[in-house]
Formats: sequence, structure tokens, C-alpha cells
Amino acid sequence: MEEGYFKNDFTKMWMKDGIVYTEYTPNLNITLAMAKVAVIERVKFMNGVSRPIFADVRNALSIDKEARDYLSSKEGTQYLSAGGFLVSSQVEKIMGTFFIKINRPIIPTKLFTNYEEAVKWLGTFRNTNATPA
Repeated sequence: MEEGYFKNDFTKMWMKDGIVYTEYTPNLNITLAMAKVAVIERVKFMNGVSRPIFADVRNALSIDKEARDYLSSKEGTQYLSAGGFLVSSQVEKIMGTFFIKINRPIIPTKLFTNYEEAVKWLGTFRNTNATPA
């Protein structure tokens, strides 16, 4: 069941079955400023309830180092229990996994090339006591 929707110039967000989904606007170079706005909006959207996030980043062209560092920080992972990222190819998955090891996010984080596998993994981090936002 879908539980809410948010959209701005560079991302859209919705909740379904206890998982927050986000998808970036095509051909986007994600900057620190964008990452900060996305986190502020996500925190409001989540209404104080910790949940896993599924991020479809296949449309993004790039994400700068400052944005990656911020999104891996305590502030950037606020109210997140885990993060699953959908990428386009095995090469992107390998490169992204390398960045995950360098940035060491506070929450469990994994890259996927398969939507169903990502959602299944994220389902293990759902807050079963959460109420819809």
C-alpha cells in the first residue's frame, strides 16, 4: 500500500509497505546542496519514524564527494534503518560498493542491479511497529 508522496525539482519520494522510495530526476549531478535539501524533505516526510530507504539512482549522472560524505553521515542518515540503492550495471555496483567502503555509512547500505532483491533485503529492516506517515 502506498502511503504518501513528495516531489521537488530533483527527487520524488513515496512510502510503500514500510519502505521509503526515492527516485532522482534524469540527468542530474547531485551536489551537497541538493543532498541537504533531500535529507530535510525526507526527514519531514518520515515524520520521526525510522524506516529503510530504496533509492533509484540510475537516472543520476553523478554525485559529488561532499554529497556522498554528507549522505553517509549521522545527519544524512537520520531516521534511516538501511539504504538500498538501485544502479544500472554491475560496473556501477562495483564502483559504488568501493565508495561505500570508503564513506562507511552509519546504516547498513547495499547496491543492487535488481529491484526485487533490493526490496527483499530492505524488508528485513522495516520497523514493524511504525505507523504510516
